[in-house]
Amino acid sequence: MSQHKALLKRILILVFFTMLGSLFFKSVFDETGLIRGQRLRAECEAKRNEVAQLEKENQNLRQEILELRKDQSRRLEILGRSEFGMVRPGEIVFSFPETEEPTSP
Repeated sequence: MSQHKALLKRILILVFFTMLGSLFFKSVFDETGLIRGQRLRAECEAKRNEVAQLEKENQNLRQEILELRKDQSRRLEILGRSEFGMVRPGEIVFSFPETEEPTSP
């Protein structure tokens, strides 16, 4: 009978540690586990940084719009010339192709 109790005790201990190990494994590696949680936190932080960058860009664009509304003629001229290659009537534009540096033989 004593051997029977000892065997039963070993089986119960084995079952307990097996269940404990499986719970640990599930809590770490499952789709709702710690590893996924860390990955989601990192993605969330990256999205927050992206949102902050986009908000900063939006603020810069709003500022540019305000500047365009203040000094429309000169600012629009600069923007049109630099961004769109626009010219005034009667102006002559000289366009020179970019030269490549000669290569040594």
